[in-house]
Amino acid sequence: MGARRRWVTIGVLVLVGLIGLIFAEYWFNWDWTGFNEHIGPRVPQYQPTKTLWDWLQLLVIPSVHHLTPL
Repeated sequence: MGARRRWVTIGVLVLVGLIGLIFAEYWFNWDWTGFNEHIGPRVPQYQPTKTLWDWLQLLVIPSVHHLTPL
């Protein structure tokens, strides 16, 4: 049971770290994450802020593809 408990602890810590990174990005307006609105320096093209659907595309959809058998 010790190994399983260790993996659960690692998983929870990674999840809390990701959630903390997401909130910090919004609070501190970190541009390096790519989730803030942006106007390019060379090409003046507006890129709106990311939405919940964008997060789902990054996190949930690859997980579903990985867990779904061919």
